[in-house]
Amino acid sequence: MRTISLILPFILYVSTMVSVITINAQGLRQNNRRQTAFSFFKRHKYDIILLQETHWTDELEAEIRNDWGHDILLSNGTANARGTAMLFNPRLDYNLQKVNKDCNGRIISALIEIDNYEINIVNIYAPCTDVERRQFYLELDKYISTDHENIVAGDSNLPLTQYDRMEGSMPARQTARTELYRLMTKHELVDIWRQRNPHKRVFTWTRTDSTTNKSIGTRIDRILIDKHLDNNVTKVDIIPYQHSDHDATTIIIDVVKLKRGAGYWHFNNKLLTDAQFTQDITTFWADWTAQKANYDNPLTWWDKAKYRFKQIAINHSIRRSRADKLKRTELERKVTQLQNVANSTGSSEDTVKYLEARNELKQFDLSELEAIKIRTKVEYTEQGEKSTRYFYSLQKRRQAEQNIKILTKDNNESCTEQQDILKEVHAFYKQLYTSEEIIETSQEKIFNVDCPTLSEEAKNSCEGYITLPELQKALTDMEPNKSPGLDGLTSNFYKHFWNLIGKDLADIYNYGFEHELLSLTQRRGVITLLFKKNDKTKKLASYHPIND
Repeated sequence: MRTISLILPFILYVSTMVSVITINAQGLRQNNRRQTAFSFFKRHKYDIILLQETHWTDELEAEIRNDWGHDILLSNGTANARGTAMLFNPRLDYNLQKVNKDCNGRIISALIEIDNYEINIVNIYAPCTDVERRQFYLELDKYISTDHENIVAGDSNLPLTQYDRMEGSMPARQTARTELYRLMTKHELVDIWRQRNPHKRVFTWTRTDSTTNKSIGTRIDRILIDKHLDNNVTKVDIIPYQHSDHDATTIIIDVVKLKRGAGYWHFNNKLLTDAQFTQDITTFWADWTAQKANYDNPLTWWDKAKYRFKQIAINHSIRRSRADKLKRTELERKVTQLQNVANSTGSSEDTVKYLEARNELKQFDLSELEAIKIRTKVEYTEQGEKSTRYFYSLQKRRQAEQNIKILTKDNNESCTEQQDILKEVHAFYKQLYTSEEIIETSQEKIFNVDCPTLSEEAKNSCEGYITLPELQKALTDMEPNKSPGLDGLTSNFYKHFWNLIGKDLADIYNYGFEHELLSLTQRRGVITLLFKKNDKTKKLASYHPIND
């Protein structure tokens, strides 16, 4: 009996729980108010603290940093208005990658890395009037990353639904709300508290109207997260903060550190245009064919050859990646310099040079998009920013969908621990793929069906050794960019090097036919589990196993 090995690429998790709080502090310029707030944050052990309306100014920075005793990012306002800040707990192990801020004390963003996981955090304090808010949200767009997941939190100064207001009805003029919804749609952001509490009325800003003596309440402080982070949020809450007329919003995020195996490598077809890569493969093959006689089994010789192809390709890809990074840096520097020159001189000639350089950088970005298309296996594309965002998002979504975080057992108990999930998956597929006793009567029913049969001539043409022209035609008919096997080598690779390896490849297949045996890599496949749409059971039977 022939055996086909199927590899299910399990993923193990090590969780890092990160707590985030956002609060409009209503002024922390006075030392006693600042110390009270810092004690509150330290007592509750928040990892990342997002503050709005700090009223901090540049001359206070040294004193503030000394009081907190750890990392602080600041976008200062005036002594009695605005100011945003981002504070980090000493226990949080993170790397700061990039910081952006405005000059008005309303926005500060930070790209941070936690356990090899990068996330962009944006702290906002929106203006009070609708006209100013609309302009604010237009400008906020550039602080939100298109390459990473985002958390946008703070005082939005804006209720989004009728459930965000105590009186229920919404103001008629709200162009800023439309702009914020557009921003959320574009960057796939969700209001995580509202998503978990769709019809609940809880407010983050409350006070009593001095004229009518009626209570006023709105939920204007919120945390927006990338929708792909939804499953990572283990808790979201609105909690009292007694030192401001705003309450705080908090979330706890399970930042997942993925421990993967070797992964599923896919050959980069761009290498086929690299003369040095072609030369290295040709040189290697001349030496490798000379060693063929040293192997008792040519199938082992062929598997090792494919491994060497992969190593050569990886080395060249690393070299090209470094060269691409250097080229990008040079192009970005060139665009910035030409932009400054064009702005200072105002001449048409300098403007044309700037636009040409910017287009060159755009084309460079589009070439990177092709690599993302291959990873996401999308067979069409559009032009422009929408397309770029789409492919990045699709790649992130597919990665998220492949992670199993909860399973329902046959007894309807749920398991969330990764070791328990691994055991459940192993037991399920071990039983599914275990051979069972053949029922003779059922077999006869299947085989005795009256089906068209081949003629003797047709049957004979399907038997015997494969010829070199037959193999070449089969390869020619294959679609480009497809990788027929676990080794990741594409049809493009085989077509490019056909004259070099074609005859040896035909010999390998004929050896397998003669000995009724396939090589190890030919007997293996990768199973991807695709979850059935609208199936809420979370049982393994709800996943379709697809062998890549």
